[in-house]
Amino acid sequence: MGVHCKSGDKDIGFRVVNKGGLYEYRVRIGLQKTTLFFCGFSHGKIKKGIFDLYDASRDSDRCNKCTWKAVGNGIYGYTDKPHQAVLFYKWIK
Repeated sequence: MGVHCKSGDKDIGFRVVNKGGLYEYRVRIGLQKTTLFFCGFSHGKIKKGIFDLYDASRDSDRCNKCTWKAVGNGIYGYTDKPHQAVLFYKWIK
């Protein structure tokens, strides 16, 4: 699966995540908690959608090193402690 993430001022770039693989990154949160990263997902030529993968107003208390996993039904985000997975987005059909 291809993943390309950006914010308003930073392009994290394109990565390929293998089946069952995890996608993780560290986020530096601005004082105003306005940090936002959005990512486009694709599988071959099929576009899976664009999602707000990190929104400081939603996620700053959830994770510092944010980990995501794309599976058959969508994208799961993991909390730092306790390490739990939550379904964030269902794939577009």
